[in-house]
Amino acid sequence: MSIGYIKKALLFNKKAISPVIATILVIAITVIITIPIYVYMSSKPEAFPPVSIVVNIDYDEDNQLVNITHQGGDTIFNALSTDPVNEFNILTLIVNSDIPNIASIDGNKDFAPGDTIVVELVDPLQSNDRVKLVYGPRNQLLESTKLL
Repeated sequence: MSIGYIKKALLFNKKAISPVIATILVIAITVIITIPIYVYMSSKPEAFPPVSIVVNIDYDEDNQLVNITHQGGDTIFNALSTDPVNEFNILTLIVNSDIPNIASIDGNKDFAPGDTIVVELVDPLQSNDRVKLVYGPRNQLLESTKLL
């Protein structure tokens, strides 16, 4: 075989090179498209991050009122829904593993430091009842108080 023949074969026979170039291009395009999607998805914040909050729960036995006072920490937005009446939205009050019958709730829509949510119960609480406040989206226990 002469060198001229090899040069002609390499210059004019491009069928052997095309599949290799096509494969490399497909892989490169896939990587280029995948990287921005990965970066976007990995930097996306959680929908409901955990909250850091200090809460105090008191019970007014004479009036059957549970007072939930936000003493510091994160503001819980949309804690109460106000349409048509005040009710818990993403917070849940639990008494001894059950949701109590609530007559009314008074408080701000957003639960910020210094705010108090007043919950009027239909049935009175008993001594040794455990009252819990739970942040619903993460099922995070915010406070647990045992009545004396």
